[in-house]
Amino acid sequence: MKNYKAMIVDDEAEVREGIVARLDWEALGFEVVAEAENGLEAIEKAEANEVELLLTDIKMPFMDGLTMIAEFRTLHPSAKVVILSGFDDADYARQAIKLGVTEYALKPVNAEELAEVISRMKAQLDREYGEKLDIAALREKYERALPVMKERFLSELLWRRMSAAEIAAGVAAYDLEIDAAPGKLVLVFDIAARGAREQPIEGDLVPISISQLVEETLSGRCRTALCPGLSQIVAITAWEGADPVSRAVLLGNDIAARCKRILDVRVTCGVSKRYDSLTGTPDAYTEARNALEYRGEPGLGRAIYIGDAETGGSQGNILDERNERLLLNAVRAGSFAQMAEVAEGLALALESLGADSWQRQAYLVSLCNSFNRIVMQYGLSGEAELTERIASRMGTVIEPEGVRAWLTEVCTALSGCVTRRRESAPKLLAEKAARFIAERYGESSLSAEDVCAHLHVSRSYFFEVFKKEMGRSFVQYLTDVRMERALDLLRDPEMKTITVAYAVGYEEPNYFSHVFKRRFGVTPARFRRQETGAV
Repeated sequence: MKNYKAMIVDDEAEVREGIVARLDWEALGFEVVAEAENGLEAIEKAEANEVELLLTDIKMPFMDGLTMIAEFRTLHPSAKVVILSGFDDADYARQAIKLGVTEYALKPVNAEELAEVISRMKAQLDREYGEKLDIAALREKYERALPVMKERFLSELLWRRMSAAEIAAGVAAYDLEIDAAPGKLVLVFDIAARGAREQPIEGDLVPISISQLVEETLSGRCRTALCPGLSQIVAITAWEGADPVSRAVLLGNDIAARCKRILDVRVTCGVSKRYDSLTGTPDAYTEARNALEYRGEPGLGRAIYIGDAETGGSQGNILDERNERLLLNAVRAGSFAQMAEVAEGLALALESLGADSWQRQAYLVSLCNSFNRIVMQYGLSGEAELTERIASRMGTVIEPEGVRAWLTEVCTALSGCVTRRRESAPKLLAEKAARFIAERYGESSLSAEDVCAHLHVSRSYFFEVFKKEMGRSFVQYLTDVRMERALDLLRDPEMKTITVAYAVGYEEPNYFSHVFKRRFGVTPARFRRQETGAV
């Protein structure tokens, strides 16, 4: 296993050098990757390096050790921290415990004692890494996560058109039986408002109770996989024998009646048409949800079969949520084959509307609305050619054979714009951060949190993107901006060095001088004399 990485922080150079020289770090399983003489410098180096062990003093200039540790913890939350201090102070110890400090050792500490401390840190790191790799622990975590993963698979089965191979793998992984019987139906149980009388159970427990009732009623009559929710419970079912629809409707009515009688909750059950392969589950789910729209009285508790309900005209004039999601997935994926498949499905839906020009036009309007939602989601409204392509079909009746080419054309254009926007997003974010820093570098309190809040991104994502795009960490970049501005200001003989320090964001003039000299090799005062000849 590779050595762990350590950083040593102490304002006394001889202490740092002594710790490095007196220990056989290789034998202890560590490599010293950074040293720092104060807390501010330590944070800068911690941001630029992977650190798994921090050895630090408490009393240091510019930023004390405890403040530095709190900041360090946000960068390396799992690292081990050892305080080496000459102060035997109970208050320090209490604060150190709150910050997750692993050990608190008093100076002077000899090499043997320090080696023992570091060996204990290695043992802890080894144990933690070993636990992460422990197969039994992974298996236990997997089994605990299994219900969530199963629920996610069933949710995807309802919403996404999955391949037969994907479905077979999921059915096998989660030990489902819904592919073992030929006649398949999707049942959606919609939970309506409750009655006025006192309820026998708490409101939050109602969906759980209904799920149990559904599972008990369907058990032994069909094979079932439930997707429970707060307002709807979905059952993917598989039935043996003929006419599963009639049996499902009867059981749905029974469940609705029992929910009203026992729980005083009105439940309406939408029943899909029969289908033979689980690849058709998304269509069946849409049918079952559509069936719920035919309840006469709001909250009427009964089962409604979509085949009985749709005795009038087609309901396919509006692009449903599932097909819109397929459309968005195709655009995101950027696969021409996937986009062509989605375009074909949408074109077939248009063909199914027959000669009814009004319904065809309504369907095309819903398509354009879906495209426009994608445009707004990705901020593509400035792409004139794209928006013109989408708008070109508004107000026109297009035949099915022409819609394929138009859909593929728009999807391809959308996908290209989304891909370019996704690829340019990190660069744009880094540029926005740089502009924000240019405006606020003079504020001593400016931090990465301020930038992240301004950009509405997480700290970890910001650090990763900013360093990749700018070639420097946030702290390094901010320091560079401040130093470059300081050079300009120091060329003005009328401006005092202390004023320059405050102007570029340093509350501590001494620390400003320290950073300036480390960067340019001379103090601010000497630089001014060299540049202006001032005494």
